[in-house]
This record gives sequence, C-alpha cells and structure tokens, in this order.
Amino acid sequence: MSIVAILASALFGALVAYTFVGLVRYAMVAPPSFDGAMNLNTAASFSRGEGYGFFYDQFFSFPAQTDGPFILPAALAFWVGGITPFTSQVVNLLYVVALICMVIALTRRVGVPLWLALFGMMACVATPGFIEYSMSGYGEIPVLVWFLAGIFVLVPRKVRGIPDRHRLFVAGLLFGMAYLTKVVALVCVAPGMLVLACLIFTQPNRWRRLVAFAIGFGAPVAAWEVFRLVELGSVHAYLGWWRFQAGQILAQSGARPNHAAEGVIHKGVQHLSILADLTGVAAPMLAICVVVPVALGLIFALDRRRLAHIRLVLGMLAVVVGLYFFWWIFIGPTAMAWLRRIVDGLVLLQCLIVVVLAEAWRRPDATPERSVARGRGLRAVTLLALVPVVAGQLFLIRSGETITHPPQPPKYALDMFQMADRVRALPPDATVFGTGWWQAPVVALFSQRRFMNFEHWSAARINALRDKYFVTDMYTEGLSQKSIRTVLDESQHTVLFKLDGGALYKLWDVQPYVPFAPEDSDTANLAREVDFSSGDYSSKRGIFKRDGDPQAWVSPDGAIMLKRSNESSLRMVIEVPRDLFTGAAPQHALLHASSPGCLDQVLSLDKAGVQTLSLPLTCAASPEVKPFRVNLTVDDHVPFVPQIDADNRPRSFKLRSIGLIETAGTL
Repeated sequence: MSIVAILASALFGALVAYTFVGLVRYAMVAPPSFDGAMNLNTAASFSRGEGYGFFYDQFFSFPAQTDGPFILPAALAFWVGGITPFTSQVVNLLYVVALICMVIALTRRVGVPLWLALFGMMACVATPGFIEYSMSGYGEIPVLVWFLAGIFVLVPRKVRGIPDRHRLFVAGLLFGMAYLTKVVALVCVAPGMLVLACLIFTQPNRWRRLVAFAIGFGAPVAAWEVFRLVELGSVHAYLGWWRFQAGQILAQSGARPNHAAEGVIHKGVQHLSILADLTGVAAPMLAICVVVPVALGLIFALDRRRLAHIRLVLGMLAVVVGLYFFWWIFIGPTAMAWLRRIVDGLVLLQCLIVVVLAEAWRRPDATPERSVARGRGLRAVTLLALVPVVAGQLFLIRSGETITHPPQPPKYALDMFQMADRVRALPPDATVFGTGWWQAPVVALFSQRRFMNFEHWSAARINALRDKYFVTDMYTEGLSQKSIRTVLDESQHTVLFKLDGGALYKLWDVQPYVPFAPEDSDTANLAREVDFSSGDYSSKRGIFKRDGDPQAWVSPDGAIMLKRSNESSLRMVIEVPRDLFTGAAPQHALLHASSPGCLDQVLSLDKAGVQTLSLPLTCAASPEVKPFRVNLTVDDHVPFVPQIDADNRPRSFKLRSIGLIETAGTL
C-alpha cells in the first residue's frame, strides 16, 4: 500500500470514527423520534412482560412495521438498564457499528482498496438522512445490516465462485431477518432474492440450492408468524391483523392507486425534484449519480471475464439500487415521498459506486493481448463517465452531516424529558390523555404512564373522571395545532406546565364538541340541504370526512346547522355500515335525531345499507329564514381498528345528505 493510500485510509477512517463518536454523544442525551418512540414503547411493554405491543387507550399488538430484530434487543436493553436516553438509542448505535463493519468487509471482499472502502463508508455516514434515521428508534439501518450481511456470506474469502447450499441457507436466513426487521426491506430483499434465484437456476443442483435458500429465508419468518399468532390469541385476530397490514402496505407502497391518478412521467419528474430538494443535489446530477453506476454495475455483472463473486455482488447491488430508486421515484405515493423512505437506497448507492469504481479501474482477467489497447480505451471512457457520479457523491456528502455539523438534539426535543418527569409525578390514579394520532409516545415512554385517546372517550365518560390531564409533545405542537385547539376548545382547562417541547393541561368539564360559533348561525353561511358527495360543509360538529371518502361519517355526538323557513320535514340519506353490528352491544344502535322544540325521534339502526329517513318537524314553519340545528347522537359506534391508524375517530354511520324539505312523511 502506498503512502498516499495509507494517508487516505487514515483520513477517511478518522472521519468515520469522529462521526461515530458524535453519535455516541448524541445517544447519551437525545430522545427518540415519534415513530421511534412507538417502536420503543413496544420494547418497553415486552420487557415488562405486558405483551408485544403498547398501550394507547387499548393494547395494540404488533403496532408498527419495525419488528423483532430491532424490538427484542431494545427490550433487552430496557430490561438490563431501565428506560434512559442511552438505552433507547443503544440498539441503533450497535447497528451503526455493525453497518460500518459490513460495508467495509463486503467492499474489501470484492477487491475494493481499503482507502476506497473507508471513503465509501464515510460517504454512507455523511449521506443526507443517515444521521437522523440511523438513530432515534428507527429501523432503516438495521434492515441494511441484515441485508448486506446476507450478501457478504454469499462471497467466500478463499473459494471464488458460486456459493454452496450452506451459504445459501445462511444468506436466506439473514434476508429473512432483514424482512422481519422492517417491511420496507422487501424493496431490497425481493430484488436481491430474484437475482440470486436466476443465478442458482444456471447452476448444477439448482433445486437443492433453491430449497436450502428458501428454508433459510422461511425459518425465521415462520417462527415469527407463530409467535405473532400466539400473541394475538386467535386465528381470527391474526387474519384481521394481516388484512389491515396488507392494506397499509399496498397503500404506502403505491401498489394501490389513489383517487388522484398521476401520470408516471409527471410523478417521476415531481419525485426527482423532491429528492433533489431533500438531498441538496441538482436533479440532473442526481439522475446521473443513480443511472450511471446502476448501468455500469449491470454491465460488469454480465461480463463473464470478471470474477464470479464480484459479478454476483455487483448484480445484486445494481438491481436493488435501480429498483429501489425506480420505486421511490415512479411508484411510491407523493404524500410519502420522504427522505426516510429512500435513505437505505442512498446508502446502497454509495456502496455500489465504490464497487463500480474499483471494478472500472481493474482490468478483467483473461483479457487477450490484442484487446488490451481497446480495453484501455473502454476503461478510460468508463472512468470518464464516473466523474459526474463522483461529483454527485461529493455533493451528497456535502449536503449530509459533516464534522462541522455534529448531531445534536434541539432544546425543544430535550424539553420532552422534563414533560415526562411532570407526567410521571402526577397522582397514581390520574388519567392522562393524548389525542388521536398524537399520542405523545416519547413522553409516554419516559414517564412510563398509560395514555388514553381523548378522541375515543365520550364527554360524559371523561367528566366522570376525578383527575384528568392532557399532554402535548413537540410533534403535536409543531404539526397539529388543530388537534390541540380542538381538545382545548371542547374543555375547561388549566395550563400546568408549558415548554417549547410540549404542554401539560389539567382538564375540568368537557363538551362533546366545540360549540358553534356566531358565524355558524348566520343564515348567509347556511344551506337548506347538504350533499356531502358534492363537497364539505363547515357548519357542523362531530361530522367528518375520512380517508378520501366522499361521504361524511357521523360520530356518536354530532350536530349540523341548516337554515329553515317553510320546510316541514327533515330528510337524511344515510348508510349504515355492517361493522356497526359487530360491536360489544347486543342490541342495535339507536339514532336520536333532535332539534329543540321541533324534532325528537329515536330510530333503530337495525339494517345495513343505504336508507332514506324523512322525519316530520313538530314546530310551526315561518316565512322568515332562521338557523335550524339538528343534533344526531348514536349510542354505539363502529369498532376501532385494532392497529394504530392516523384517523381512528369514533364513527357510527355515513351521512350522504341531509336537508329540510316541504313535503312531510316518514319512511
């Protein structure tokens, strides 16, 4: 090794070590992220023997897509060291160490010089998003560790060639662990397995090899599914969990088209622009930085003059990186075009680039002498094509975390520890609320208190509590002021503690919904009839649209303001969902439709499907246009989805339209 290579290795190794030291210091003081805390609450529950899941108004089993290979070590860390900032980060830290080892070991195994391997690792840790998503309870980097380990075992150190069935079994096992770590691993594992299967089919004893590989992959997956079935308690619950999970995966992956169809090219241009903004690299250079190494990797992988183990690694990396970026740019939903969902692809891209660079410099074995001159020309062209790729790689490094920007949690994030201390100090019989999706998981984790969901409780049930509180964290404060405002507007409250990272409120009396404002009674703003399929309507409470449904859902306590003059009947077109009959109550749900002095009827919702209800008004009509309030209360609701869902508000039936008409009658 030359002195230049030694100095370069020392420099790049020192930068990697410095970044890791920064991560260790970060792990000592930083709280996990919102999603990471949800993962870690599962680990905390499991460490206490409460089951595999976490409690938020009810116990959610297997609530997240980050799973066993991350959760179980985190549970062990909590069991050994208690719940502290460091124990909440230590598993991520260990996976970062493992990633450093795997990237260097794999690139060295395929002949990448040490200095270039260390440069590649430095590029990985400096990639935009790596610092944020390698820590804080996220499962993205652990996925890469298992996936790269699976590739590594396919490449023996001494015997160069196609892996035997023992190595294929271990590789399948490691790929299975990657899938179990996080469902997004399928974006890596599925293409990698496809490449490997194609290779196996060209070799002798292919069926034995395929069986060994399949058993390796299936063994941990099958064991985990048995554990899941036991934890969920029944086949019905197990199938229900998978039914919901499959829907989530299809929606989040883009496999299920949304209502607003986008052209593939338009989406691709838009997503590439988003990725350019997220990474700080211009879109054209970013495209070159992805396409060129993928193309060269495939060319080298198909070149039979090159060593078989190098071709295998290049083929797997090139196919995985190419399909990963293709999925993110052309298929994934725009609403989820996040850096977090491509950070694994960016890290794998950095690995692919250094392997392609090393292979572009290396002359293939068994090259005829007459082809040497032509080979030199092709190598020069290849290296020239890689110049903008390296430039793009350097731009990615510049845009990511560097030694001048070490990871450091903001003050408002550290405020959540103080909030957790305050919540922990509340009376033992106190009831603590989050609201909807905003469950303050970091505060729940470090306070070790059970949180309830304000949205799921009726006003009467909350008012029956003697000691009740509402907690917000930095995520609720920063992303959902509307949720906070709704809770506070519905309740009498006192601020007990408030910081940039959240607040603690004492709740007193609570109303079913935010009272109507004066403008809601202004007839200029009201309609005689509302068709929710044609648009939304502002003068309503407890009636909402959900998941792009054109109809509106009615909660157990709802109300709407209309305007009335000569109309003598209220007509509603409703749809009663079949799920309403699967609740705990043995009797049919009862709908109470009322308006002070004009309407007071109770109807049994005993039939699923669309129904038209015409209810006579008992008060005299008037030629003068006046506001008319309709209250809709139901004594039951559709069962809550037994997984964490962004919109899991209580809902009873769908309201297609509601209006006042002149013809009276009852149906």
